[in-house]
Amino acid sequence: MFDIAHEDGKIMPTELMKRSLGDLEETRVSTVEDLDEILGVWMAAWNVMPHDALGGRAPVES
Repeated sequence: MFDIAHEDGKIMPTELMKRSLGDLEETRVSTVEDLDEILGVWMAAWNVMPHDALGGRAPVES
């Protein structure tokens, strides 16, 4: 989740997600439900973790 905290505000969350999760084939995601769960956790973290680009605030605090 280091990528989330230190994002610069110039990249879309989905692109950063792809970078931080890497190749999903290697995580052995076997169903759409598994992928949905992984992405849900990632987006929840995105929304509540502080971001350098937001002056140390989380998106939910903006």
